[in-house]
Amino acid sequence: MGKNTIRLGSVTYAIKVRKLLAKELIKCDLIKMKDPKENGGCSYGISFRSDKLLDVIALLKQNGISYSLVND
Repeated sequence: MGKNTIRLGSVTYAIKVRKLLAKELIKCDLIKMKDPKENGGCSYGISFRSDKLLDVIALLKQNGISYSLVND
């Protein structure tokens, strides 16, 4: 089973999303990612099973959380 990753704006949002997914019994991992910007900073994301992608996207939209899907 594959995995998908979403990039979030901050560690605060990543923690919030992890809690939202836990309430829906969706297992995920909080990960630290390289920031795609040139400044070399970092960002945070959530990794989860690919078969849960539509559920995760729906949950993020319901809660007004911006994200970007990362293609591995």
